[in-house]
Amino acid sequence: MFKIFFILLVKILTVSFTFGAVDLEIRGFFIDYVQSINNREYSVISEAWNIDGELITLAGGIYKGRDEIKHLYKKGLESSYKGATFHYVINYIRGQTEDFAIVDGIWKVTGGGPINYPSCGIFLYNLSRRNGTWGIDMAYSSVPRRGHTREHGRIISWTKVCDQK
Repeated sequence: MFKIFFILLVKILTVSFTFGAVDLEIRGFFIDYVQSINNREYSVISEAWNIDGELITLAGGIYKGRDEIKHLYKKGLESSYKGATFHYVINYIRGQTEDFAIVDGIWKVTGGGPINYPSCGIFLYNLSRRNGTWGIDMAYSSVPRRGHTREHGRIISWTKVCDQK
């Protein structure tokens, strides 16, 4: 009986340690990713995406592959969001395995961006590890927070985080 308990305990600790390490890897990946956005490092942004990655914009546009996504970021960061700083706060890492995770949280833009564009909302990213490297498979952001949609956003309780300075 003790042997079974010991084996079970070792397995639980191994799984907990493994997921803890993966959690830290994913959080580090996001720190680097957001830093590359704020530094306008378009090649680094592009490399964060898996080759067949898909980005769904707030307006519902779908951009597929590294080249389209890189072009989208470059266009937006050099025009509409010139001078803006992006912030991501991870709320949850779900469905996590050694090679896959679903990450959600809150995004916020400060210091720039058109007045009628959203300044805060939620994000959902699917990540997978390919050849030992984490990459983005799919990303989606929603819940605009400025302009005509501001009052609608206040209905959802988690958006209070978006109102913090």
